[in-house]
Amino acid sequence: MNQNETLRAALQELLDMYLAGANSGDWGNWWDVESEPQVIAARAALAQPAAPVVERADSATSVVERGAGNVSDNASTVAHAEPAAPRVQ
Repeated sequence: MNQNETLRAALQELLDMYLAGANSGDWGNWWDVESEPQVIAARAALAQPAAPVVERADSATSVVERGAGNVSDNASTVAHAEPAAPRVQ
């Protein structure tokens, strides 16, 4: 099981455990757990197909390739930086 599958399985288990507790009535019956943003987001994330994991020859770790270009989870965008102005004393 790769890291992506492990995270998806962990999220599913956490969601199942939370829903079981919330729907049991032991925590009270005063809210609709299905309308919580976190539950909605977790369900939406799990409904997405898993991103393909690509082994890269230049890296010891596998990375998840994103849909836009060739940006991976271990790559970050870099903002253009201007040199600092000289200090006035």
